Amino acid sequence: KLSVKLYRCAQEFVLEPLFEQLEAKKTFGLIVLDHREANIALLKGKTIQIVTNLESYVAGKMKKGGQSAARFSREREEQIKYFFNKVADTVKEAFSKVDNLTGIIVGGPGPAKEDFINGAYLQVDLNKKVLGIKDVGYTGEQGIKELIYKSGDLLEKEVVLEEKKLFDRFFEELARESGLAFYKEKDVRKYLDNGVVEILLLSESLP
Repeated sequence: KLSVKLYRCAQEFVLEPLFEQLEAKKTFGLIVLDHREANIALLKGKTIQIVTNLESYVAGKMKKGGQSAARFSREREEQIKYFFNKVADTVKEAFSKVDNLTGIIVGGPGPAKEDFINGAYLQVDLNKKVLGIKDVGYTGEQGIKELIYKSGDLLEKEVVLEEKKLFDRFFEELARESGLAFYKEKDVRKYLDNGVVEILLLSESLP
């Protein structure tokens, strides 16, 4: 599905958006929330897919007249827990359908994001995928975009770590002389032609 609309009068087809989607192998889960709203999205390459928006019925911090402060505080805490559990269930359902979920980034304008993660509302395997928590000024689609903008360090780090793992494996196989790693063009081409290559590493300097 294309999320970009372009109109150009030219003699060439505009294929860049297609190539960008083909190149994007990693998918990141995005969660932006406070006590009143939660927004869940996916980032694949440069494509943002808004999954859903959730609204809560958590009361404000000012207690209602005639209600004791302690009782009001308890009820508000229960409302927050209910909302966080609802968000966690929605995240589980949405992200479990993603084949290659690389990591999850959480953001929000207040302390709710830390309370959500530290409260272990997400199931364990998803919680392990949390790459970081970022302060953003908004919720909603604007908050999602701000979260992506502020998460460049986390996204870049994941790409670098993935490349490092591949190179570590490559050099390990070379050191072991296992016969599973080659680097001369003649050998690489031979094994490519035989269809036995699992991973091909290409230098960015290649023409």
